[in-house]
Amino acid sequence: MANNITTCLHLVSNLINLLLKLLSTVIKVALTDFDLLYIYIYKVIPEMHTILS
Repeated sequence: MANNITTCLHLVSNLINLLLKLLSTVIKVALTDFDLLYIYIYKVIPEMHTILS
């Protein structure tokens, strides 16, 4: 049971790190090029669904 909790916490922390990287990248892209931002969103969201499912 404790092992499952540890694994869960590890996955959550990885997900948070991933989201923070994603957010910083999106902000950088948004500041430079809005067209790229849309492409990035359309490419990344399906990947996130794949990771989460």
